Amino acid sequence: MDELQLRLFRAAMRFTNDVVYIADRTGRLHYANDVVAGHHNTTSEKLTGKFLQELFPERTSSTQIKGIEAAIEANGEVTVEREIVLRGETHWFRAVYFPLGEHEGVPVVGCVSKDVTEQHQANRKSMTESLKKASLMSALPDIVFLVDREGSFLDFHAPPNTDLLIDGSKIIGSNFNDLPLPKVVLNDISRTLKKTFDSGAMQKYTYQIDTHETVRYFEARMQLFDRERVMLVVRNVTDWTEAVQALRESEALNRGIVKNAPVGILIVDRFGKVTYSNPFLSRLMGVPEEEVAPVINVDYREVSSFTKSEMANVISRLFKREEIRHYEMTHVSMYGVRRELELHGTCLTDSEDNINGVVLLMLDKTELHSLSRQFQQAQKMEAIGRLAGGVAHDFNNLLTAILGHADMAVWMIGEDHPAATEVNQIQSVVNRASLLTQQLLAFGRKQMVNPEVVDLNDVINGMDQIFNRTVSEDVAINKELHPDLGAVFGDRSQLGQVLLNLVINARDAIETEGTITLRTDNLISDDPVPLTHTTLQPGRYVVLEVHDTGCGIPEEIGSKIFEPFFTTKEDGKGTGLGLATVHAIVHQLHGDISVESFAEGGTTFRVHLPQTDKQSADSAQDQSLFSEYKGKERILLVEDDLVILKSTSRFLRTCGYTVHTAEDGEAALSLIEDPSQMFDLLLTDVVLPGIKGPDLADRIKQKRPNMLVLYVSGYTENLLFKEGENPPPIAYLPKPYTPTALGRRIREILDNAS
Repeated sequence: MDELQLRLFRAAMRFTNDVVYIADRTGRLHYANDVVAGHHNTTSEKLTGKFLQELFPERTSSTQIKGIEAAIEANGEVTVEREIVLRGETHWFRAVYFPLGEHEGVPVVGCVSKDVTEQHQANRKSMTESLKKASLMSALPDIVFLVDREGSFLDFHAPPNTDLLIDGSKIIGSNFNDLPLPKVVLNDISRTLKKTFDSGAMQKYTYQIDTHETVRYFEARMQLFDRERVMLVVRNVTDWTEAVQALRESEALNRGIVKNAPVGILIVDRFGKVTYSNPFLSRLMGVPEEEVAPVINVDYREVSSFTKSEMANVISRLFKREEIRHYEMTHVSMYGVRRELELHGTCLTDSEDNINGVVLLMLDKTELHSLSRQFQQAQKMEAIGRLAGGVAHDFNNLLTAILGHADMAVWMIGEDHPAATEVNQIQSVVNRASLLTQQLLAFGRKQMVNPEVVDLNDVINGMDQIFNRTVSEDVAINKELHPDLGAVFGDRSQLGQVLLNLVINARDAIETEGTITLRTDNLISDDPVPLTHTTLQPGRYVVLEVHDTGCGIPEEIGSKIFEPFFTTKEDGKGTGLGLATVHAIVHQLHGDISVESFAEGGTTFRVHLPQTDKQSADSAQDQSLFSEYKGKERILLVEDDLVILKSTSRFLRTCGYTVHTAEDGEAALSLIEDPSQMFDLLLTDVVLPGIKGPDLADRIKQKRPNMLVLYVSGYTENLLFKEGENPPPIAYLPKPYTPTALGRRIREILDNAS
C-alpha cells in the first residue's frame, strides 16, 4: 500500500462509525480511525506507531494478531467474532481482516470491526439480514451486489447518486448479462464468478468502460458469502487511476527533463553518498556515468575530507544549511580536461525540517568564460590597432616629408654630386622605416590593402631584422629560395604578416633548440593536387614552405588549427588569431594553405599562391627624371601636415601644375565655392581634422562631378572601405611616398581620364 492508497483509505474511513485500523503482524498500528481513538481518549495521529498489546487486554490483542496473521497467510479476507469488555459491559464485535500489501516495507492488514452485539443475540436469519444492511461495505463508497451461481442479483447496496448503468429498481432479479457492458467485461465477470465458487478465495479484477465523452475505471472484488452466494464489491477508481496515470506521466516528464537537461544535477544523501546524477554531469566530470559517484563521494562529517576536494567543501556548506548561488570553480578531470563550473545548491529536508541530503546544479561556463577572455583580448587588440594607426599616421607624414625633400635635393644637385650618395642613403633608411610602419599597421589590421606585383623572395629577405628580433638565438632560420621565382599579385604587408605569423608559430613549436626552414618554389600543375583539407586546382603557383623541427601537431586538433580563437597555448599567451589570419589572407589572395605534421618530425605549412603575369611598376620607374611627370592641370591639395603640404606643393609646382592648398576640409570647400577657381584634381589626405577626406570628396563632387580625386594616407581608419573588403575602384597612394611616385600616380589618373 503506497501513500496515495493510504490517504484514500483514510478519507473513506473518516466518516464510518466502525472501528477501523491498519496493523502489521507484530501488532504495530499504521493507521487507526477516530472511533478507535475515541475509545482510548486520544487522537488518531497519536495511535500511529503504538501496538495493539498496549491498547487492549492480552486476550483481545492476541485474537487480533491471530486474525492479522491469518489474513496474511490466506492472502484474503478473514472474519473473526470476538467478545470484548468495554467500560464494564460485554460487547460482541465482528472483525473483517483483509490484506493491503506492504507499507513501509512490511505486510499490513486492514481491520474493520463492528459492534454486532444485537445481531449476535438475535437469530441467524436476522443476523444475516442485518449484516447485509449494515455490513462493512455499507460504510464504504462501493457498490455491493449479492449474486448467485447463475449471475442473478439477489440484493445490492449503492451509495447515493451512483450510476448503476440500469434502473436500480430492476436490478434485483436481473442477471449481470443484462448490464450494458462490453462483451469482454461480461466474459471476465463470468469467469471470475465461476472461479470464486470453485476456489472459495477472493478474486479481484479491474475493467474500464468507454463512453463517447469519458473513460471510467472500476475495481471489482468477489468474495464467497456462502455456498450459493457471492458478494461482489465494485468500486469506481476513475479518479484514483487518472491520478496515478497523471503522476506517472509527470514523473516520466520530470525524469526526461532531468535526464536531458543541459545542466549537471547531483543529489547527495546525508551520509555523503551520491544517490543521483544525470548524464550531463558525467560529461562535465569527464568520466562515465557509473564512475561519477566515486569521484564525488565524500563523508561530509569528516572535516579532514573537506580539504581533499573543493566539491566536498561546497557539499559541507550545504549540509550547514547554506545556500550556494553562482559559486565558480574549476574542475580538472582525470584526463586533464579543464571545465569552468558555476554551482547552485540547497539542502533537502523532510516534513520536520531534518536534512536528508543536498541537491547541486552545475552549469558549464567554460565556453562563456573563453568567449569573455577572447572578447577582452579582441578589445586589447582593437586598442593596440588604434594606437598603432595613430602612431603610423604621424610617422608616415614625417617620412613623406623626408622623402619629398630628399628627392627634391637629388633632383636639384644631380645624381653626380658627391652629396647625392648621402641623400640616397637617407631615402633607403626612410624606405626601411616605411616597411616598419606597414608592419605595425598590419598587426593592428588597420592597413590599406594595396595589391601589387610582389617577389616573395624579396619579402622574405626584407624581414631578416624582424625575424632576428622575434626568434631566439637557439633557433636557426635557414632559407632555400628559388632563384627564378615567379611573381604574385598581393599586398606586400599582408604577405609579410603571413610569413611572420607562420615563423612565430614555428618558433613556439620548438621547445629548446631547433631549425626553421623557409623554402620557395614554382609549381605548375595540369591536374588537381590533393592537399590536407582541400584540393589545389590546376595552374601556376608560387609555393612558400615554412618547416620547423618542433613537437608537431596532435592529430585530434589538426582540423581546428585555422579556426578563429583556437589555441593550444596557456591563457594569456595566445589569441588564437595567428593561423586564422594567415588562412584568411591566403584565401583572399585566391591561394590555399595546407599543413603536414608528425609527432617527432616537426610541422610543414605550405602556402600556394597564384603566379601573376603582371609587370612590376618598379621596372618602368626612373626616379631621376621629373620631366615625365610634368603637367599644366590645376590641383587642389588638402593636407593638415604643413611640412608635407609645403614640400608636395613645391614639387607639383616644379612639375608645372597650378596648385591651391588647404589645411582642412572647410578651407577646401571655401575654394570650391569660388566659381572662378577651376580644378582638375583633388589631392587629399584621408584622415583630416573635421571633415574627413572621403566626405570632403563627396561634397565637392556634388558641385563639381567631373573633378578627379586621389587619396593619400598612411592610416585610413577604414574610412575608405570596411575592414576585410577588397579595395574599391578609387585612386589611392599610401604614405610615405616619393615625389616621383606621386608624380607618376597623378599623371596616370589625369591621362586615363583624358
